[in-house]
Amino acid sequence: MSDSDDDDRRYRIRPKHTIRLVVGLFLAGLAMGGVLVGMGAASGGSSLEEDVAEAPAAAAAPADTATAPAGGAHAGMDMGGSATTATTTAAAADAPAEPANRATPYGTKPLAYTMDGNVKVFRLTAAPVSWRVDETHTMQAWAYNGQVPGPVIRAKVGDRIRIVVTNHLPEPTTIHWHGVALPISQDGVPGISQDPIAPGKSFTYEFDLKAPGLAMYHPHFNTLSQQTKGLYGVLIVDPAEAPDPNVLEAFQVLSEGGGQFLINGKSFPSTDAYPVKVGQKVRVHIVNLGEMDHPMHLHGFLFTVVAQDGGAIPESARHAVYTQNVAPGESFTIEFTPDEPGTWLFHCHILGHVTGPNGTDAGMITPFVVK
Repeated sequence: MSDSDDDDRRYRIRPKHTIRLVVGLFLAGLAMGGVLVGMGAASGGSSLEEDVAEAPAAAAAPADTATAPAGGAHAGMDMGGSATTATTTAAAADAPAEPANRATPYGTKPLAYTMDGNVKVFRLTAAPVSWRVDETHTMQAWAYNGQVPGPVIRAKVGDRIRIVVTNHLPEPTTIHWHGVALPISQDGVPGISQDPIAPGKSFTYEFDLKAPGLAMYHPHFNTLSQQTKGLYGVLIVDPAEAPDPNVLEAFQVLSEGGGQFLINGKSFPSTDAYPVKVGQKVRVHIVNLGEMDHPMHLHGFLFTVVAQDGGAIPESARHAVYTQNVAPGESFTIEFTPDEPGTWLFHCHILGHVTGPNGTDAGMITPFVVK
């Protein structure tokens, strides 16, 4: 099956949703320059810094329970200069426990939290990890809680949240809460709002969530290098009312790493696949934490952009589209309701971002499997 676009006729569906691209484009490396390096003493911070023991990264777990979190492209194509190293062995000795394909899509299980009075307490650990991006490639990443992207942090408008960040990297770091209204002392910029978090130290961020919306988090120390290596994630603030349980919700974090173009830290065909029923509303939260624009295109259906950069778009200003460009640092929430069964692609429409060696399909492609 295919849509009416001439370009999209280049795709065809194969078993197990393996869609082979026949375009003969090749991936080009991204030349990136400049590194933001934090420096100097903090001014006016209200945070906590402490020595920490060596410990494994904490695991992600459902955020709707107030339980303690558990403890804890191809060679030569480096999207971040010296920031990322890729391997091309199928069974590298340092291959991570993370499989090429996740059991459930990214964001299905948000980060767990504990309660301290009326404060929701989350914990993030930044540490090196060997991360598998597809069946044959791994990248030497830096990750929050052992995963790329870091776990989804989820709370409600009106909540007060505390995030304890532990640094097990070989250099200092911070976290900037991109798109969140908060006090300057919690903004995460070294030399302006805080001292950088030294290796072996922890730092505590705490702030109130004033408005619902889709935001993100990433370092603001040696930003280009650290973010390109995998230090980034999603923070979503839900409205006070309970969400509709009949809506299929998906998170997609766009980035480049390990010489490949990634959705949720994976390259097709190891990206997430989303099962959905005919007539079921689908809501996709998209953030771009890479260094390039990505026009995201849906096969088979039009979709509506219902929010941009964390703010809802009034219904009177909404209209249906089939492609939405997502620039670095931008976020969008889109919705559509499929009325035809089939395996429908959602992908970047820069063909070099979805094409591997010899014209094979790779990179920024995910399928919505409608039954």
